This record gives sequence, structure tokens and C-alpha cells, in this order.
Amino acid sequence: MNQYCHVLGIMPRSGTNYLENIISLHTKCKPCDPIYEDFLISQSELLIRFSKKVRRYWNPNWDTNNEYLTEKNLLEHIGYGLHRFLSSPHLGQEVTNDGQNNITISKTPSVKGIEHFFQLFPNSKLIILVRDGRAIVESGCKSFDWDFEKACFDWSRLVKRINAFIAENTDHKAQIKMVRYEDLINNTEEEVPLIFKFLQVNEDEVLIEDVKNLHISGSSETKKTNKEVTWQPKKMDDNFKPLERFSHWSRYKRRRFEWISGNSLISMGYVNSLERFTILERIAHTILDISWPIRVIPKTIINLIISRKFVLKTY
Repeated sequence: MNQYCHVLGIMPRSGTNYLENIISLHTKCKPCDPIYEDFLISQSELLIRFSKKVRRYWNPNWDTNNEYLTEKNLLEHIGYGLHRFLSSPHLGQEVTNDGQNNITISKTPSVKGIEHFFQLFPNSKLIILVRDGRAIVESGCKSFDWDFEKACFDWSRLVKRINAFIAENTDHKAQIKMVRYEDLINNTEEEVPLIFKFLQVNEDEVLIEDVKNLHISGSSETKKTNKEVTWQPKKMDDNFKPLERFSHWSRYKRRRFEWISGNSLISMGYVNSLERFTILERIAHTILDISWPIRVIPKTIINLIISRKFVLKTY
């Protein structure tokens, strides 16, 4: 019997490829190749609107007890159809009925639409991958020319979205697991078995040594030798230091991030407290906040014309 687990990264550059590669080491866990990032949840608002509009056309007399012809039931069946699509043999997947815990892994580097997750997939497991916002912002700016301040704001806003989602879905607590990218790197021996235990598969099947020997793909480090980020697998070496992405930041950059995203940084446990902002700093950052829309326009236009990249889009 096929089961499904969705991996949602807080935003691009959060390490969803690495986490999926770890999970896929288990013989019972299969990625949705060739749909490497499906974005089903990020576009789920369209399905919510669809179900509401369709339901309006149904005659209440068809289901006087309101037991079956409901938005809730329609969305669950739509979710069932999406899962059947992801495990379709036409996509190289194989639906089995051997009673085993065969798990199809869905992956998206975005938590947009996460509030609709259990409306579509009430029985599925959800892994939310988070990463230090400073590392994500640095990686995104280096890899995709993101606007620094917009990326800081987006990370903070998405942290709040995740926290709100978890708080509102206590009934589904056993189906949700939050994973920090930093724990995958620093505490591999402890974190990886917990992930497989959450998925209810034998955690002893995957050797920690195999996890540590995994190749990486899509790292911002590859842009040093290539004009663009490459998705070709590359063996980790001593130069791969994902936890030190922002170590070179100036005091200005660090303080700017803390001004925009400091509370979210604390809520995710990346820091316990922050240095207080002086009156002069508060004035300076307030001016920067107000002037940002004007300051970002030239960069946005230049990147659209030259690089065909929209620097304000981070997820």
C-alpha cells in the first residue's frame, strides 16, 4: 500500500534536494522522478477556490444530510487524485499492494499554501525543512541574484507562516515533523534515524556513512567555477561549508538582517537573543525600510533586462 510524505522547504536554498537524497537511500522511500519539485501545495489556493465555486452549483437536496457533497470531501478526493498522479507508472513509479510501507516522496522548496495541506492530504505525513535565514539569503543572493532585503523579509514571513500552521494543526501533530538543515549536517547520527522513525520505516537500514558520502547538487558553491548553479551531483569536499555561508557578512548586513528577521531567528532557535538597536540604528533602519521600494527599482529593471531574472521572487 503506497503512502505519501511531502517535504516542504521554507524557501529555495533550504536543502530540500539533500534531504530528499537522504530519505531516498531507504528502499521503501521513492522520489517522484522526473517531477523533481512538484509545487502542488504552493498552488493549492486555486484548488480551494475551485472547490468552493463548484460546491455552489450543487443542489442541497442532493445530499440533505451534508455528508458527502461537501467542499471537504471534494478536496480530499482531489488530493487522492494528485497522489495517484505522483505514483503513476507513467512517471516511472510503481503502485504496490504488498502491505508494505512504500512511501512516495513529494518535494517542493516552498511553504506557500501550507495552510491547505491537510485539506488535500488529511492522512499524509509532512516534513517541513527550515534553515538559518542568513544562510538562505546569502545562498539565494549568490545563486539567483535575489534582493537581499526582500529575501530577509520573505524568510521572516515564512517562518511566521510555518509557526501559525503548526499552532493551528495540533490535531495533526503526529503527522508533522520539523527538520533543521543544520541538524542534518551537525547531528547526522541523531537526526536521520528520527526522520525514518517518523516515516515508520526501519531506521537501521540506512547507514550513516552512506548519508555522509552523499553527493550534493545545486549548491551555491558551484557558481564559483560555473557561471550558473549546476545541478550535477558533486562530492562534498573541504570547501563545502554550508553552515558558514554568511560568516563574511559585514556588521551592517548582520544588523540589517536582524532588524528585518530577528524575531523569526529567535523563534526558530538560531539565536537566543539579539543586541539591542540603538536610537541611531532604529532611525537608520526605518529610513532604509521606507526607501527600499525606490532603491530596489534600478536593480530589478537591470536584472530583468540583462539577466532575465526577477530579483524580488524568492519562492
